[in-house]
Amino acid sequence: MAKKKRIPRKKLKEPDEFLTFSAKAIQLVLEQRLWALIGLSILVVLILGWLIIRHFSELAESQAYAILEKGRSYYTAARSRNDRLRSYEKSTKQFEEVLKKYPGTKAYRLALLAYANYSYDVEMYQKAIELYEEAVRTFSEDTAIKGLLLRDLAYCYEELKDYKRASEYLEKVTGLETEFLKGEAYFHLGLISEMQKNTEKAVEQYEKVVRDYPETLYVEIAKDRLIRLKTGAEG
Repeated sequence: MAKKKRIPRKKLKEPDEFLTFSAKAIQLVLEQRLWALIGLSILVVLILGWLIIRHFSELAESQAYAILEKGRSYYTAARSRNDRLRSYEKSTKQFEEVLKKYPGTKAYRLALLAYANYSYDVEMYQKAIELYEEAVRTFSEDTAIKGLLLRDLAYCYEELKDYKRASEYLEKVTGLETEFLKGEAYFHLGLISEMQKNTEKAVEQYEKVVRDYPETLYVEIAKDRLIRLKTGAEG
């Protein structure tokens, strides 16, 4: 009868290499699954946070628009200047509320423009200047709107007979990359030169309008003023 082969005690203590590898592999998979679950949980939290922020952002935008439209409705319903002055007081309360409570919203930007325009319309020029200047900063990346605001600032200073400041803002309009409003700006620079009795400068500005901006609405008026100025100069 064959004798049973005895396994050395040393070999009995050594772990099976396959079982060891499997255990490590299972542990690795479990660790990876844990990190995947953690990552998924973080992603879910971020998505939920974004949805909550978006919800409240849209809610704030909606509330701000409602207040803005209420302010606009007061003013647009007015017919006479006295009516506009009375409705302006009501409108400003709504605009101020939007500007105070809802910064960063689209309604804030629109309220800023409406408030500034209404202030100019009722001849509250200092208030209009304050609002237009803030609007220039707010719309600094939009060249077209920025040009309109700079022009409106010039008009405010014209009304206040501060022709130096008016000219400064008109020069800023002519310095913008876009050609939009440049013909109008040069025309008004001509008007200011006339008011300052600087005929030579006025002629220069009007000629620039006629020569470089023939499509502007002011070209025919510029031609008429040129004729008058040159005729007067010759006489």
